[in-house]
Amino acid sequence: MFLNKALSLPTTELHLVQDILDEAIAMHSDPSAIREQAIDLLQLNLQQPESAVVDRFAAIVDELLAHMAMPTNKLMLAIALLREAGFEEEADLLRPAIPDRMLLIRAAPGLESRLRDIFNHCPACSNSERHSHDLAWRALEHLTFNARFGSSKAS
Repeated sequence: MFLNKALSLPTTELHLVQDILDEAIAMHSDPSAIREQAIDLLQLNLQQPESAVVDRFAAIVDELLAHMAMPTNKLMLAIALLREAGFEEEADLLRPAIPDRMLLIRAAPGLESRLRDIFNHCPACSNSERHSHDLAWRALEHLTFNARFGSSKAS
């Protein structure tokens, strides 16, 4: 089961949602207005009834929007854990999101997909590899769990 619902979308649809969110974020500062704008634009672009768009995309829009409110300390912890696990390239992909949370909307689903590919194609054989994979997975959990359940709380 995916930690990010966004990854359940085909890549083209995920990019469409991310592009629409970028546009809605540029137009509004209130999360509920951003969400409403994104749903409206998805409905317009996909030429589907609002109920179908809400059923398919509302949870994904909510999940991606939650990344915007992620506390900096959670993001920094995830980056540090990735570095400690030896995933420097993946950690570097998150660094630009420290000052700009809109980049986190784009980075988190891709990071999860990338780590899943690494874990599936290079299973951990030694204790140190297992430890590295566990650390990277913990970093990902900090990003996704926090984004889904705790991002609105100040830390």
